[in-house]
Amino acid sequence: MVKRFFGPRGKKPDTLFLCLLVFLTVFGLVMLTSASSDLAQAKFGESWYYLRHQLMNGFSIGLVGFLAGFFVYYRVWEKFSIPFLLFTLVLLALVWTPLGVHLKGGERWLSAGFFTFQPSELLKLSFLIYLASWFARSKTRSKSFFGGFVPFLMLVGAVMVLLIAQPSTATAIIIFAAAFLVYFVAGARFHFLAAAVLIAALG
Repeated sequence: MVKRFFGPRGKKPDTLFLCLLVFLTVFGLVMLTSASSDLAQAKFGESWYYLRHQLMNGFSIGLVGFLAGFFVYYRVWEKFSIPFLLFTLVLLALVWTPLGVHLKGGERWLSAGFFTFQPSELLKLSFLIYLASWFARSKTRSKSFFGGFVPFLMLVGAVMVLLIAQPSTATAIIIFAAAFLVYFVAGARFHFLAAAVLIAALG
C-alpha cells in the first residue's frame, strides 16, 4: 500500500531544480521583507508583520503542497485527478454562497473560519493535473478533432466562464496559458493550437 502511494524508490531528485526553488523562495522572502518593513512598522508596529503573514499563510501551504508533490507517486495524482478537480470546482462555486467573502472587488475568496483563500489558486493545480491525465489516457486524443480538440475547448471554456464571472481574469489567463502548454506537450496539431488561440482572442 505504501509503495503504491509513494511509488518506487531509488530515483534521485532533480538537484538543480531544488536549488533553484530554494533560491527563488528565499530571494522572494528577502525582497518582501526589504520592501515592506517600513510600511509594516508604520501600520502595525512590527517590521516583520508581512513576512510573518506570508510564512504562515503562503509559505506553509506551499511547503505542504511541495512535499505532497515531491513524495506522492505521480500515478496517485493521476488516479485521483477527477475527484480532485470536482472538489476544486465545488469550492469555486461556493464563493457565491454565504461562505464566500467579497474582497478586492470580486467574489474570489472563500472563508475557512480562521483564514480566507482563493479556490482558483487550487484550480491551477487540479485542472492541469486532470488535463495531463486526460491526454495521457490516449496517445491519439491530442491529435483528434472531436475526441480531443472539441472536448479540450469545452473544458477550458467552462473553467474560463467560472473564473471570469468572479471575476478572476488574471487567473483565467494563467490557467488558459498553462492548459495550452499541456495541450502542446501532449502532441496537439499546430492548426488546433492556432485555432484555440484565435478563439480565445475573439472571446
